[in-house]
Amino acid sequence: MKTSTKIWIFLFLSSLIGAIFTTKFLFNAIIILSSGIYFNMDVLAWMGVVFNAINILSGNVLFIRFLRTRKFNTMLFFATVPMGIVFGLAVYFLSGIENYSGQTAGIVKTALNISQNNTNKYLWIGVVGVVYIIVMFLTFTLLSFPIKKVENAVRRLSYGEVKDRIDIGGNKQFLEIEHSLNRINQNLKIKDYQINQSKIVYKKYLPKNILKSLGKESIISLREGNQIKKNVSLLYFSIKNTDFVRELSVSKSLTKYLSLASSITQKYNGYVDKYLNESILCIFVNCQDAINCAKSISKSCESFKTKNNKNAIDYSIVVDVAEVEIGLIEESNKHSYSIITNFDSMSENLDNLILAYDTKFIFSKDVLNNLPSKYKITYRYIGDAIIKGNITTPIFECLDIYSKQKIEKIKKAYCYFENAVRLYQNNKISEAKNLFEKIYKDEKDDKICYGYYNKCCEAINKFVQ
Repeated sequence: MKTSTKIWIFLFLSSLIGAIFTTKFLFNAIIILSSGIYFNMDVLAWMGVVFNAINILSGNVLFIRFLRTRKFNTMLFFATVPMGIVFGLAVYFLSGIENYSGQTAGIVKTALNISQNNTNKYLWIGVVGVVYIIVMFLTFTLLSFPIKKVENAVRRLSYGEVKDRIDIGGNKQFLEIEHSLNRINQNLKIKDYQINQSKIVYKKYLPKNILKSLGKESIISLREGNQIKKNVSLLYFSIKNTDFVRELSVSKSLTKYLSLASSITQKYNGYVDKYLNESILCIFVNCQDAINCAKSISKSCESFKTKNNKNAIDYSIVVDVAEVEIGLIEESNKHSYSIITNFDSMSENLDNLILAYDTKFIFSKDVLNNLPSKYKITYRYIGDAIIKGNITTPIFECLDIYSKQKIEKIKKAYCYFENAVRLYQNNKISEAKNLFEKIYKDEKDDKICYGYYNKCCEAINKFVQ
């Protein structure tokens, strides 16, 4: 029991004893005359007023505290039943007051102007009834006020609007509800914090624009087994010179460089899905971001040097469009988000493509078809190849990564080169060889042209033998 409650009990009991002994002096101080009621108050009468006032106040405080310890149904019972009893007794007393005698009845009849010659008692019974209804309405309103608070708190919780502590008040039962709601609110805050941290972490690897393209606002909305199919742009970057890779691996510069490539990918709204030794696979929503990223990675390769190797990185970049599945996968009780596709066969085809064309940056016709019409890119057709499945697709070389001088030389032989490629693919080897030889004499640094020329020579020699 609280100390304050003990004090109120002491005040109630002591004032009750005082009221019992002094109330008679209070009644004796009330003088009833035909002209009205007069008060002849002495010290004992005033003490009676004080003791009764303290008794009424302390009694109400204890009664309210008692109600707060009850459940809602018993609280309503104890709050309303006593009032009903008081109302019933008041009506009963007023209905037969003209038949009562004594000082108390006389005081009431004089104060209310009730006599056998008038019907004022019925008026006062009606007043008591109205007062009872008003008191009951206020009582129910006050007792039900915590319910309104619970309703507002639950509504705010449902919309995630609660930031501060929830305050309900009321009796013991409502205090338990308040405690439970605050515990729910705290758990929601913890979950919200964890979700926000997860979003921050996964945002580094799976950008928001990729999620939106998948029809998801957050990576949290992806669930295990709920993979989503989507056409995306794939960028496959690979370092070709093995000596350089070995040196990078020994000096731990390979990880450093791949991290640099990863940051470039994120800059262009991409997502590094897989690290494959000296290669990485990146995902983009649109083709222009993939092309821009490839150009930027190409520039970084030209400028990236090591202490023992001052040559630029020999690399290859392939950009293609493919349908993939993205979703939540689970292995060894660990959840991770990844692109789910038949990458083994695709990576093998990409590696073969890189070996077939001794160039730095190639892309498929699907990429070209998906680029905006106003997008500026310089390229040339270099042949047909199989990238995914058994489908043959035209392959193009991006020329924007070369110097302006080299681009101009390639442009001059543009038509001759494409005709030579088509002649080679149509098995017109001799005609193709002559064209490739002519082009190569003008541009010694054209590795693709030189590669085709060697293939033509090998085919002719094999035929002659």
